[in-house]
Amino acid sequence: AKAGLDIWSAHRPNAGQGSMGEPQVQRGALMSLEDREGIERFVSDFTVAALVPHIDKRIRSLNQQVTAVRKGFKNQFKSWGTSLFGKPAGDAGRDGFMEGTAASGPMYLYNATEAQIRMLADLAFILGDWELALSHYKLVQADYKRDKAWRHLAGACEMAALCHFMTAPDSKRHAQDELFDAAFANYQRMSLSRHCVRLTVLHADVLRARGKAVEAAEKLIRATASDTMDLRCALMYEQAALTFLQVTPQAHVRKYALHLVHAGHRFLNAGHKAHGLRCYLSAYAVYERKSWTHIDDHLFSALAKHSIGMSLIEEAVDFYVRLLCNQENKPPQRQQIYLRDFCAVIRQHSPARVVRNLAIPAIDDASTSVELSEPSLEALEALGHPSHSFSKDGPLSWTEMDEALLDANRWRERVRQSMSSLQNLRANLPDRAPRNERCVVVGEHAFVTLSLSNPLQVPLELKGFSLAYEIGDTPPSDSDPASGEIKPWEWAEETDEALEVESQDITIPGGGRRE
Repeated sequence: AKAGLDIWSAHRPNAGQGSMGEPQVQRGALMSLEDREGIERFVSDFTVAALVPHIDKRIRSLNQQVTAVRKGFKNQFKSWGTSLFGKPAGDAGRDGFMEGTAASGPMYLYNATEAQIRMLADLAFILGDWELALSHYKLVQADYKRDKAWRHLAGACEMAALCHFMTAPDSKRHAQDELFDAAFANYQRMSLSRHCVRLTVLHADVLRARGKAVEAAEKLIRATASDTMDLRCALMYEQAALTFLQVTPQAHVRKYALHLVHAGHRFLNAGHKAHGLRCYLSAYAVYERKSWTHIDDHLFSALAKHSIGMSLIEEAVDFYVRLLCNQENKPPQRQQIYLRDFCAVIRQHSPARVVRNLAIPAIDDASTSVELSEPSLEALEALGHPSHSFSKDGPLSWTEMDEALLDANRWRERVRQSMSSLQNLRANLPDRAPRNERCVVVGEHAFVTLSLSNPLQVPLELKGFSLAYEIGDTPPSDSDPASGEIKPWEWAEETDEALEVESQDITIPGGGRRE
């Protein structure tokens, strides 16, 4: 041990339950190494020279008293007659016995024979004399049964089972299980849920030590049947889930995930949301690639709902997105509930959030197009019209007027040839100057055509549906009509002259499409 360390706080009762405002005090930090070594020697000497001899002496004294009262042919015959014909009226001659209530059962004072037998067995168990302890636990069980002291009987059966296990873990397995089950039944008869949980944990540890992980998990699950406290049930389900992973030669992974879901549900009901989310996330790691959509719905719904309770808005929105994207062939009523909850969360907690990866409604990218007052060169060629078609009698397009302004030499040659012969149009023209193939005029209207589909079975009402845009990179370079040199455009985004985007209210029926 090092000087300056806190050697006492960890061993105090309720050491991990200190209040938030309690100051952090180091107890025993000022003790020197010599002081600590002296304490260790004192405890060791006290145990060897005083405590163990006193316990041994007490065992001998109790054994003599028990032998005088319960052992021998006369005492055994008397005990047999009492069990056959019933105990005397009013328990005459029995010291230290007190009738209790129906809820607590009979009580035994320190001078009662049953109390002395139980004390003798407990002291023998402390010293590791398993055989002596087991014999006296069995001896006192008959008295407890006769007095209908079910609480005491359950404790004696529990300790007898532990004595069997400590004596020979791999032998008398059936006797161990019978004693544990009898103790559990008697604890349940007295409605002692906490004792049932403690006993179940001990029994599960014994079974795991014997290589019976499946039986251990079943015992842990059994403890939740009659317990109404969500926290204890959650702990039992979680321990059962972890026990299924210890099954050999192959772990029961699906049972592990199932009981983690049960544990998460009970944790959430008990108000322990962090533990509930932890269990649900661990279970989802198993179900993630199974394509079991109904299980995914339950997990996503619970994770989203309780993430909001923990102020994890970003995680909650992500779970709602996964939930809504998993609604193929689901009942419309359920889809309506999920969609309503998602919209309520967005409106209440994050109205300005941009939700991505939500394919509701779904947009057909292949059908998306932008339409201007003048078709693009690619659109004209796709329709079978030459992009260089020109007629002196037809109206001038924006592209032609743009060319007349930026490429004056080529435009004069076009006009000269068109006046001489339409058949020689564009013949022997100079090469086109590098320029942008799309000519868009300031103030011109542009239309975006979309194909929207509703994957849900409930109608979607889109209020204020509009498009979001971003200004692209620097466009292609243009030519200088005066000098013929190519100079890059200087692109500057003006916030005061942003594009005006109209919004619309759109309703898409369930499973329908809208252009």
